[in-house]
Amino acid sequence: MQGKKQQQEQFFLSVQLSDLVQEDNFYRMLKKVLEPQMQFLYKETKHLYGDTGNPGIDPVVFFKLILVAYLENIVSDRKLVRMSAMRLDILFFLGYNLGEPLPFHSTISRTRQLYPKELFESLFNKVFGLCVQAGMVGGHTQSVDSAYVKANASVAGMELKRPQMSVEQFMAESDHENTLPAKQTPVTSTTPLAVESKETGSNKEQKKSHTSFSNETHFSPSDPDSRLSKKTGKPLHMNYLAGMSVDTDHHVISHIQADFADEGDTKHLIAITEKTKARLEDHDLHLDNILADTNFSNGENYQYLDKENIQGFIPPQAGYKHEMDFIYDEESDTFICKNNQVLHYTRTITTKRNQLQKEYKSNWKSCDSCPLRATCLAKRARSKRITVTAYRKEYSEAYERVRTKEGKRMKKLRSSTVEPVFGSLINYNGMKQINAKGIEAANKAVLGAAIAYNLKKLLKFTIKTAKSEAKALKKLCNYRMALLNFLEDLVLEKYLPNLIRILLIED
Repeated sequence: MQGKKQQQEQFFLSVQLSDLVQEDNFYRMLKKVLEPQMQFLYKETKHLYGDTGNPGIDPVVFFKLILVAYLENIVSDRKLVRMSAMRLDILFFLGYNLGEPLPFHSTISRTRQLYPKELFESLFNKVFGLCVQAGMVGGHTQSVDSAYVKANASVAGMELKRPQMSVEQFMAESDHENTLPAKQTPVTSTTPLAVESKETGSNKEQKKSHTSFSNETHFSPSDPDSRLSKKTGKPLHMNYLAGMSVDTDHHVISHIQADFADEGDTKHLIAITEKTKARLEDHDLHLDNILADTNFSNGENYQYLDKENIQGFIPPQAGYKHEMDFIYDEESDTFICKNNQVLHYTRTITTKRNQLQKEYKSNWKSCDSCPLRATCLAKRARSKRITVTAYRKEYSEAYERVRTKEGKRMKKLRSSTVEPVFGSLINYNGMKQINAKGIEAANKAVLGAAIAYNLKKLLKFTIKTAKSEAKALKKLCNYRMALLNFLEDLVLEKYLPNLIRILLIED
């Protein structure tokens, strides 16, 4: 007989979420692991609230909601609240019952602004400690990389930076303009009025193409900390620069930070290494190797790593020349050319990229009579000048290190470690765009994404370890049962007939 379901809602319903959420549910296991580690939040956030007024959102609930957003790849607070209200496992994870209203999305946004970045770092350290206790972190080798993260700002909304002028100059120009008729008011490129005349109206000159924008001349009024940047072959965007170090054992994130997107990678390697090293030392782990690509190549970085007894597997920049036509004499700090003429050190210069270089110069008298002058010097040059990096020794050691067998292995290890982690954060853990504004909010966002990623890794590792241990125990039990069966058969076949024969003879 055909059945037909009659839909009718119950007026009274007695049910517990703990009975509806399965034991192997991700959020149920996450609640068991994470909730004891989050109790410190009450003490750390108490000073941020007053003694009167309406109670705010529970700090533990707020951070749980933040983690749900990154675990579910949600960047909108409105969407986060709507989705959480429909998921039984998330309600159970948050500690809410059926029908109990969740916090407003605006409350989540205000609370995110209220809590400092250090609070997010404390929770990151707690989760990282759990990963260390589970045996997921080796600490000896860290892979470092960076990537652009889209800011909550638009290139089309960028405006010209107003020129800086003193108060006296502004007042003098204002008095002069007030004495003239409106039609005769001068418009110059140095007055604020001129800037407004360009910014208002059609803005045709500014918005012809995005290539006319630059960080030196324009800024985003909605998010002044965001910077204009792009990848090769990609369009311009307002971005932040996320720098990260990842442990190579089980791909656990050991450090992450957000910086301005117009700054180079070389500027942040030392800071990333120092903070990663300090976090590892808190757990009695020692940092031995740093893996990075050529964008982090810098003489100061090489020198810092050598000073800290850390091997840096970082290829030198493409413009570095390891082999030269001149022989270097380290004792006298001079170069010798093919004609055995000496080039002496003259000065140290700084390039446009803030790189230190040493200049060496030969004697013009020796160059005048040199038979190689035509091929060695330019037409109007009287003496030979060469410039080399001031960190020649460090560059040479790095060049030789990455060309060894171990260096080639480290290169493959780096590309298979940190790059997939960045891909997971951007595509699956809500780091494709930062929904808040400001450099501090960007740091909170990348820390939240890293916490969610490490927690997901931790739970998968724990489940996998438990299954492997159970499988090993089952295999051991099977071996024991097989051994007992063998011994039993051996006794029955070998000793039982003899025992019966003895009994028969005695009878």
